[in-house]
Amino acid sequence: MVQPSVVQPSLAQSSVVQPSALKNENLPLEVVADVVEEITDVFTTAVGTRILLDEDAVVLRDLALKYDSGAALERHEALALMRLAQRVRPWGPVITQKIRDWESSDS
Repeated sequence: MVQPSVVQPSLAQSSVVQPSALKNENLPLEVVADVVEEITDVFTTAVGTRILLDEDAVVLRDLALKYDSGAALERHEALALMRLAQRVRPWGPVITQKIRDWESSDS
């Protein structure tokens, strides 16, 4: 009998945020830190390809400074992070759906 393989969840997956926490609330700082770390890991492991642009560095810097000051992540900032993630995984179903959901609820 073949045993199913065990897949370790990524940092972003291990910090599950319920959708209701994203409607009118700020995300906990621990979740922000996990997401930023996961995105940074993905971007820095891309070999030979420049995935991040100068304006992306501004987004990541500002979110890191916000985290350092103790402020919580707001929806538009979560959307900016999700758009960065979409560059790495353009057809990711969760990424695509969250972007759609957040854009439609913000308009």
